[in-house]
Amino acid sequence: MRKIRKGVFETNSSSTHSITICNKDDYDKWIKDSNLLFNANTYGKFTNEPTFITKEQFKKLCPDCDDNCFEDFFTSDEYDNAFGEYEQYEKTYKTPNGEEIIAFGYYGHD
Repeated sequence: MRKIRKGVFETNSSSTHSITICNKDDYDKWIKDSNLLFNANTYGKFTNEPTFITKEQFKKLCPDCDDNCFEDFFTSDEYDNAFGEYEQYEKTYKTPNGEEIIAFGYYGHD
């Protein structure tokens, strides 16, 4: 049986896959700016938040949240550390309109 959920890719295997596609400029800012967070949460409370956000922006959007609310938000270094046991990738593409985008993520199995 297949279930289709918006924003989620699933298989019935024990492997793990993640893909994020974003504007290259946003990705480059995330790599350089340790204050910029990537929203890795695809199905929870903060699903409608931007892909990249600062802690200050997050606190404005969620004033009642404590530091534990940041568990699905990563700086680029935290992302590397959190998913370091998996193979990681990033690939740059150019759209037909000339916009540069990046696909990045991780994959692996136990």
